[in-house]
Amino acid sequence: PFGGLHWPQKTVPCSTENMTYEPFDMESHRMTIESSPAACQARCRRIDGCAHFSYWEPAGHCHLHDAFAVAQPHRLLFVSGPSSCNLLQRGKESLSILRKKITKCYQPNTVYSPYDVMMLPVKTHCIEKCQNLCRRTSGCAHFSYWTLDGSCHLSSNMEGEQRLSGVANFVSGPPRCLEPPSAVDFHHMQKRFLETTAASAGDRENTLIPTFAHSAIGTACIAMTAMLVFWLRRSRQGSSRVTRIALLAEQDESLE
Repeated sequence: PFGGLHWPQKTVPCSTENMTYEPFDMESHRMTIESSPAACQARCRRIDGCAHFSYWEPAGHCHLHDAFAVAQPHRLLFVSGPSSCNLLQRGKESLSILRKKITKCYQPNTVYSPYDVMMLPVKTHCIEKCQNLCRRTSGCAHFSYWTLDGSCHLSSNMEGEQRLSGVANFVSGPPRCLEPPSAVDFHHMQKRFLETTAASAGDRENTLIPTFAHSAIGTACIAMTAMLVFWLRRSRQGSSRVTRIALLAEQDESLE
């Protein structure tokens, strides 16, 4: 027990211990008290734009983060992870933002200056709405979105626009992302945001070794079975990846 509360034992398979995402707390979504990391993840999954959660086990503090929050290791007694351990179970908005981040259409910690000359800032509370505002505004070359308060700032090439890097909590981009999702993009999304760890996958595979491995016939069967499983996995992964990429493209087009 800690402060009258008991540490939760139930976690989620895609979580990481002693790590957080920062800055804490998405705009308009303050910390809440949840019963477990799984409950905190479920809260994140229900909120548009939430990509990660951070859960402090001693007191049940649940913090939510967007796709541009940065992983921070060595955070004692924290558990963090994605909004869902299944990529395709995440919200359309989160998937679209992650894809645009991976393809570098959205540029974290970047601002285009001068801004707010064309028009005053608008609180869109969503980076994709900010991009849509830039696309609908004549002369807009780039948008700069401040993640801490959800404000959208537009800039134009006619005003001597300059790109400034290293500006914390700003994310910038063009009026339209031209690059379609590809197999490489999807591979990076799987690698960075999916649930399965190499250790747990290895443990499951080790349980498949048959008990008759000591016999000559058993050894031959194992080799044939391993080759068949390998071939089936490769073929299934290939078709599944194509299907998932198509789903991501359809979801992103519905948002445009």
